[in-house]
Amino acid sequence: METITLVGRDLRQACRLACDRIRGERTATVASPDSYSGPSISERHFVGLLAEIAVAEYFGLQINTATSTDPGYDFPIEFDGERGGLDSKGSTHDDPRLLVTEGSVDSEFYVLSRVNLREYSVDCQQNTYAVNPNKIVLDRRPSVEDRNTDEGTRRTESVEIDLLGWATKDDILDAEVLVHSSSPSHTLSTGKLRALPVPSAVIHSTDSRPPKWDR
Repeated sequence: METITLVGRDLRQACRLACDRIRGERTATVASPDSYSGPSISERHFVGLLAEIAVAEYFGLQINTATSTDPGYDFPIEFDGERGGLDSKGSTHDDPRLLVTEGSVDSEFYVLSRVNLREYSVDCQQNTYAVNPNKIVLDRRPSVEDRNTDEGTRRTESVEIDLLGWATKDDILDAEVLVHSSSPSHTLSTGKLRALPVPSAVIHSTDSRPPKWDR
């Protein structure tokens, strides 16, 4: 397990991208605004983005900022000589399981993260969030708007993300299918996850359609 500490600038990015993606979904599905007015949708996106940012930071990958399409993966990568999609899954549960909806196993690799948040909310009308953080820390890599503080640092909330392990597409397809929230999903417990590879073993692919995804 690897733990990544996200600070204020990361949380703001997660909030902004979560709200942008919700707006993109509205456009893509031609849904009425009321369809996405509930906080559960924005909060799920927020938690997912926190996990995604932590995975990107660990492996040195680039966050996908697109809002109108979902290719079924978060990162195009190359690992062990093969190119494929890497999908990040995040959960606030103490003992989460890696869940992939049956019939939607579109990535070659999956990472499961535990997002250590108990109280949080997202307001996409105002593009703001509120969290009960793990602790207050010094942000030594502040964004431009924060550089008006002493020595370029500021006190900020932080959230710890535990990267619990990863799985391959074959691992997912071989996993037991259980029903979660009325949806049959391939289900892997944390004990059945593979250890994370070292960051240098995973490379961000510049090819948005690697050959393996066309098979």
